[in-house]
Amino acid sequence: MINDNNIIAAMTKAGNLLANEMRNKTSGGGYPRGLSSSIVVNPAIKAGEAIYKITVAVKHPAAAAYEFGSGIHATRGTASKYEIRPRNASVLVFPWQPGFVPYGSRKFSGVILNNPDSTEGTYFFHFVEHPGVEARPYAIPSYHAKRSEIFKLLGSAFTASISLHGGRYEEKI
Repeated sequence: MINDNNIIAAMTKAGNLLANEMRNKTSGGGYPRGLSSSIVVNPAIKAGEAIYKITVAVKHPAAAAYEFGSGIHATRGTASKYEIRPRNASVLVFPWQPGFVPYGSRKFSGVILNNPDSTEGTYFFHFVEHPGVEARPYAIPSYHAKRSEIFKLLGSAFTASISLHGGRYEEKI
């Protein structure tokens, strides 16, 4: 019989090892604010006969975009720009100084210029097309960096659990 407590403790350590590596990787520049702190380890559980589960989750809206890229930089799915539309207003508003005022664009709603001799001002748009972000993988590289430590940790826990119970192990087929 396998000692569930040993396995669950080892899985918890393994999950924290992975999560900490992910946090270290995302705490530097190039990642959105809050990504690192949104990485959580859910409690390890026994999910069935000799089946154990732990989840390391990233609860940030841009988590997948940074792992796999988004928009024209997507490494999964269709790579293309995507529309951003206002949610709680009729237009999007940006301070901007483009090379020219985009009169005639179906996206463009209007502008308040700071100076009539400049294009600098406050621009209003019905929607914009965002090119997305380039992939900056952190979860998969973190797993590869800690994989051998995780396997050693889990292997030791299973070995210890089996040997603690008379050293006999029978596999059910």
